[in-house]
Amino acid sequence: MNEIKDLLDRYFNGTCSEAEKQNVETWLETYNKEDNEWLAMNKAQQELWLNSLFTKIELDIDRPGHLKELPKRSPVHMGILLKIAATIILLLSIGFLFFKYQKAEPATASPENQEIIAGGNRAILTLANGQTIDLSHSKNGEIATQSGLTITKKMNGELIYEIAGQKETSENAGQAITYNTISTPRGGKYQINLPDGTQIWLNAASSVRFPASFRNLPNRRVELSGEAYFEVTKNANKPFIVVTKKQETQVLGTHFNINSYEDEGQTKTTLLEGSIRVSDKANRNIILKPGQQSTLKEGNIDIRNVDENDAIAWKKGLFSFNDENLESIMRKISRWYDVDIHYQDTFSKTSFLGTISLSKNITSVLKILEKSGEVHFKIEGRRITVMK
Repeated sequence: MNEIKDLLDRYFNGTCSEAEKQNVETWLETYNKEDNEWLAMNKAQQELWLNSLFTKIELDIDRPGHLKELPKRSPVHMGILLKIAATIILLLSIGFLFFKYQKAEPATASPENQEIIAGGNRAILTLANGQTIDLSHSKNGEIATQSGLTITKKMNGELIYEIAGQKETSENAGQAITYNTISTPRGGKYQINLPDGTQIWLNAASSVRFPASFRNLPNRRVELSGEAYFEVTKNANKPFIVVTKKQETQVLGTHFNINSYEDEGQTKTTLLEGSIRVSDKANRNIILKPGQQSTLKEGNIDIRNVDENDAIAWKKGLFSFNDENLESIMRKISRWYDVDIHYQDTFSKTSFLGTISLSKNITSVLKILEKSGEVHFKIEGRRITVMK
């Protein structure tokens, strides 16, 4: 089961090998239904179709020539691949977008534009001494040492800070604080493990600035621009503080997501586990409980209960739209595919509900959105024109 989960995670996060990706997508193409067929089914029919799908996949174990383009695998690995394919198909099937309208028009795109692919693990590490390291192209293994720490890049792209030696505390006492910055471009995301064990997942077009070491500091203070998901290691003696342009979030140990993109015009903080205190620049404080989201906008802080899975869908490799307006969706698309969005018409009342895999190329995503019958797209290079 762990092998299945690992490959699913790598596939949706865009970190699996090209061979693994091709194998999984070959099975999807072989068995997956068109979304309009799926939407036409009632729940009972959908369940029957999924059951028949699993039966077909099991039968194909005994038909090695059926998908002869796949590389030869042992029966054990082929069985695992089949289970993975079935699981992914189920996940994608229940994740189809649902619309009020079913009229579809194709996205207008020349062949070269269809190659705008999804983002992946891309980031720049800027060390305290000003040295920059392109994490997208750096080799796996140790990539730098500083302030008694080693910085290591793992095979899956994860960046890990580890204490290099026990004598660091006495040697570094009294030294000036030095900072590192991880920045993702549009079309990039990255995972960082800080030396205290805290894990940070950084979304596209975002950055996090943090001390090279938390030792000898009264708290663990980091600065965020854009969006990130945090799993903070508990330390009652050293609070963890996330600072954005208009807000501070203080925790002792918990899981939460902060969306503070400048072009969103608001800061959304969603709590999944534990408790956090959110403060604005006027020192107004609120305490969030799991399943709650605070929104800081124009000097006001509102709290509401939400499905926290919507807030962290990006971390799981999904676009998630919960009655979301088109302009907000297109901002997400712009960041993930590194494209510029231009509007030919206005869409103030157009909203969508559903999920789409982040691994799809942009043409596929736009075609799904066009099934609403209320929006169409024209692709010219990396410029997307939105029109009725």
